[in-house]
Amino acid sequence: MALSITEKGKRIVKLIKSVRVAGALVPGDKVRMPGERPAAYIRPSTVEDGIQMHAFRLFDGMEVIMEVPALNPEPGQAALLATREAAGQASH
Repeated sequence: MALSITEKGKRIVKLIKSVRVAGALVPGDKVRMPGERPAAYIRPSTVEDGIQMHAFRLFDGMEVIMEVPALNPEPGQAALLATREAAGQASH
């Protein structure tokens, strides 16, 4: 069975790997992504059940929201999980 991943999916995987390598981040930090300009860490936000989600903006304006256990203060969170993405243009 062959698995195909879209270009957008590949970019999200790059972001996940880059965030894992970066470790601790604060809003405004840049995350180096291989083969692309850096992504910006925008903000944390809490969703239902106290799970903390983190927003990142890729250089082209696409926002990716995901759970990042390394950035969460509570131990034992699930693995990195990209939960939502929204394409948009950067306001700059």
